Parts: sequence; C-alpha cells; structure tokens
Amino acid sequence: MSPRRPAVARTSALSSPLSLRAPPSSPRLQTRLPLSPRKRAGDDNSCNLGGSSQVMLLDSLSALPLACLPSQPVQAVEGGSATLQCRLDPPIDLSSKTVDWNIGLTRQVHVYRSRRDDPDSQMLQYRDRTTLNHGDLPRGVSTLTISNVSLSDNGSYEVYLPQLEVTCLTHLTVVTKEQENQTKRTDSSTTSPPAGERNDASNREAGRAAIILTVLLILCVLVVLLVLKNGKTRDGWRRSEEDRDVGE
Repeated sequence: MSPRRPAVARTSALSSPLSLRAPPSSPRLQTRLPLSPRKRAGDDNSCNLGGSSQVMLLDSLSALPLACLPSQPVQAVEGGSATLQCRLDPPIDLSSKTVDWNIGLTRQVHVYRSRRDDPDSQMLQYRDRTTLNHGDLPRGVSTLTISNVSLSDNGSYEVYLPQLEVTCLTHLTVVTKEQENQTKRTDSSTTSPPAGERNDASNREAGRAAIILTVLLILCVLVVLLVLKNGKTRDGWRRSEEDRDVGE
C-alpha cells in the first residue's frame, strides 16, 4: 500500500495551480511584455509607436488650409505714420515663430525671431522707425507700424513666415502734403453743388424770406385797421347814447 503515495503526490502536483505557471524565463511571457500598457524606458517598440503618433498628428495639422489675409492698401501722408497688417486664417500663434517684414526681395524692414525683435538684421533706412505689435502675434496677426514715412517707403511689403512657409503682401502709398490737400479740395468740390446751383438756392431762400416778411406786414396792417375800426365804432356808440340822454 505504501507505493501509492508517490502517485497521489504526482496527482496533486499536477492539479496544483503552481505547477501551471511558466518560469520567469519563459519565452511566452517575454513576448507579452512589450504589450504591457506601462512603457519601459528604452523600449524601442514604445518609442516607435509614439513617434508615429506624433507624425500622424503633425500631418493632420499640416493638412488644414492656411491663408494669409492682408489689409487694404494703405495711404499715408509724408511725415506721418502707416500701419500695415496681415492675419492668418485659421489663426496660429506667431509668438514663437519668425516673422519677416520685407520690401522687395532682400530689403528687410523688420525682423522678429526667438520671441523678440532683431534690429541687427534691419535695414538702416527703417532703423528706429518700425514697431511690431507683439500683442497681436498670439492671435495670428502681424501688425507693423512705420513712423515718419517718406516717399521712398512706397511699395509692396511682404510678410514671410518661414516655419509655416506662408507669404502675405500689402501695399503702402505715401503722398506729399500738397497732394493730400489737393485730394481734399477735389473731394469737397465733387461733393458740394456748383456755384450756379448755390446762387439759385440762395435766391430762392431770399425770395421766400421776402414773401414771409410781406405777409407779416400785411397782417400787422390788418390788425391795426381792425383795432382802429373797433375804436371808432365804440366812439360812435358812446356819442349816440349821449345824444339820447340829452334829448330825453
């Protein structure tokens, strides 16, 4: 009867759950480790997965249509200031981007990079005359103000965003003070009526005033005549009454 014990022991060892676990070095467990939700440092599979996700996200963002909308052509008087503006649609934060304002191909009017202005890259012609509104950059708007403009500032200005590969063009026209005054006189002459029409209108107003004055004078005369007539009538009544009293 004693030889049956080893058989019972083998049966219990086979039915024990400990006997079903694979050793730590089991290749079955090693193949499952990369599928663990916890990513280990240095795991090549997890790094490749994150990189592909970032690439897909960047591709989806770059697929969005991006347009740069310029402001209307700007006209400024010599010696004054001019404000040029371009905005992105949809808006993109430009605070960390490079923003280049150029006139022509190589003439740099204003340069913004590394979150600050770069006057060293600016042309001497525009030194200390340009101001970029940093508060508009987070809204995807680039606003440049040029002070003390001159006739040499005439031309088309370009905004170039190298990271986004976007270009925007707007135009500035600078006129002299004489030209501005001539324009104002021309506008006033086109909006006001001709001299002949102005004379006719003044004559009509004078005729109306004369008619009104004549009517008022006639009314005054009529009122005076009525008052006098009433006075004479009252005097006649009094005299007739006095005559009656004397006769009686």
